[in-house]
Amino acid sequence: EKFFAYVKSISKPNKQVCNTQIKRREGGFRCVDCTLLSNAVFCTECFNKTKDKHKNHNVLFKPYGSGFCDCGDPNSAIKESFCPDHKGPITNEDDLMMYIKTCVDEKIILE
Repeated sequence: EKFFAYVKSISKPNKQVCNTQIKRREGGFRCVDCTLLSNAVFCTECFNKTKDKHKNHNVLFKPYGSGFCDCGDPNSAIKESFCPDHKGPITNEDDLMMYIKTCVDEKIILE
């Protein structure tokens, strides 16, 4: 119990999903090959970090929509399309251990 409280105290805020607000006329990107929903979009920042993953894919720019970035949301897009900052929910022990290690390493480096 103390260990998990410690991990929680040093963990970054939950950014497994981007959720950046995409304002009207700002637009977002939709990769037809990677998204699971017709209204799923990636903000410009997340999309730019994953351009290589979408090479030769059917990509649309939606200039007038508004909403939230779906990067990291496994209900909206396939995991392989997520940027390095939003890897989606932790679903197995290996990912959890890697997340804990990253948090501990960052805490040691920062202190």
